[in-house]
Amino acid sequence: MTIVESFVAGQLVMRLAPQAPSPRAALVEKLYAEFEDKGTGSWLAMEEYFTKYVTKEVKIRNGASPFAKVAPIIEARNALVHGLGRFTARQVRGKGLQQTKQRLKALKFRLTPDELGVLVTPAALEESVMALRAYLEWVDRELSDHAPL
Repeated sequence: MTIVESFVAGQLVMRLAPQAPSPRAALVEKLYAEFEDKGTGSWLAMEEYFTKYVTKEVKIRNGASPFAKVAPIIEARNALVHGLGRFTARQVRGKGLQQTKQRLKALKFRLTPDELGVLVTPAALEESVMALRAYLEWVDRELSDHAPL
């Protein structure tokens, strides 16, 4: 998941950087760094920045794309990394947890008996790798039509 996220963020940065060309004065560099950090801080922010500052045609979280299978993998990753294997308080409070659980089960993840913990199975790893690869190939094709400025 981290590789896919890093790839998408890197593609965004590659397209944003020319909009604040070097050499940059210290103040402009500081402002650009803050702008870049904000734009790569979440999937929602990356999608917003692609749409607002790169092109309206590329929707990196397009529901019709392979992202539909990536979204629950992101939630599983967040539960594992930030919740020590359990859905975080933010995830539990948020909308869509039931749908996330269903999608995780479809990807062959298991849940703890209370359905608040995520269990990674070998089959879930295989399904996740296939889903992430499909998404990475899709987004790479989409972005290849929109080369850096």
